[in-house]
Amino acid sequence: MPDEQYRDLVLRRLAKTCIPLLFYSTKDQALGIAGTGSMFDLDGRIFLITAAHVFDDHKIEDIGVPVLNKNNMALVQNDVGGKSYILEGRTIIALGSGIVRLHGKIDIALIEIENYEVILQLKDTYELLGYDCFEYIKRKESVIIAGFPISLVEKYAGRMIPKILYFETEIIPPPPQEECADTIELYHFFMGYDEIEEINKGSIDPLDLQGISGGAIWQIDPRVPRDRLWTAARAMKLIGVERSARKGKFIRGTHLHALVVMFERVDQKIASKIKRVVVKNK
Repeated sequence: MPDEQYRDLVLRRLAKTCIPLLFYSTKDQALGIAGTGSMFDLDGRIFLITAAHVFDDHKIEDIGVPVLNKNNMALVQNDVGGKSYILEGRTIIALGSGIVRLHGKIDIALIEIENYEVILQLKDTYELLGYDCFEYIKRKESVIIAGFPISLVEKYAGRMIPKILYFETEIIPPPPQEECADTIELYHFFMGYDEIEEINKGSIDPLDLQGISGGAIWQIDPRVPRDRLWTAARAMKLIGVERSARKGKFIRGTHLHALVVMFERVDQKIASKIKRVVVKNK
């Protein structure tokens, strides 16, 4: 993590790019957290990227995200679970049917958002990421992850309030094969569980990461000078997507190679651009 003077800039950007993926639980008769995701604007096409297993129990039509209602613009009438919700001043809208592409073995999901009104509200609320954020892993640098753990959810007056967790950890060698039999070496990497340091201190004890699946994994580019021109947008580089965590053992991430593979199924031009940017930044 950068020095204290830069930390707020990093946390501010994480808060703008980290998106809670919510669903309506018929069992609890309330909203629940399915996972975490990030939005991308690539050549004018809008994509949600998260972990594929987020959709093991949910359809894209059942997933909603909180959006702002700036300038009293008409909200899209996309209710989640047949119900309308207001969450901390934000309205929960469904993302719509979208075009969903899942890769179970690699565990990455790519959803193209096509509803124009939904896109406008997403842009009004979040920072949509572009090609310039991608980069190869730097093995000697620590990583930063943000997400919405289920264990941080607060309930107030019958409402569910998700809370974001920011933490830092280190890349570690792969654990023994028997502990991660479904790992594909080219596409997956590991981070330490015991090495976790919470950036917004003291949130969970013991730390439970269920709910952060699909969250972006970042590194701070040490080549960006630490001067008055330093910005989080220049220095923060996305190296992968959080896949899963084994409590007390490791956190597993999905490498950008997987993103290239997924986009090759969607748009060869986008896939080539991601690959080119990643190689350039290596």
